[in-house]
Amino acid sequence: MKTLEELVFESHHEIPKKYLADVPEHAYVIDVRQAEEVNATKLISNAVHIPRGKLEFEISQLEGISKASPIYLYCAAGIRSALAGMTLKRLGYKNVFNLGGFLDLLES
Repeated sequence: MKTLEELVFESHHEIPKKYLADVPEHAYVIDVRQAEEVNATKLISNAVHIPRGKLEFEISQLEGISKASPIYLYCAAGIRSALAGMTLKRLGYKNVFNLGGFLDLLES
């Protein structure tokens, strides 16, 4: 069994890091933070909120999404979004990217 550190390391290498400027207009941007975190700040423009713990159950409910759709994930620091990206890859989604942490996005 892998340790958390090994999973995080693997996820950062498996899920490409991108910047907000890289996000195409037709992409899905998903905030995987908890509701309390989103309520304390906000969502970035055009993002939808699906907590990481519900992602597997709710991703297919996004209108128009397919296994080939570009999906950009972010969280508070970039760890949960990378792990969520690995989960989506294992579910068959092909174009999954990590935007990192919310504060990093505000600064970019």
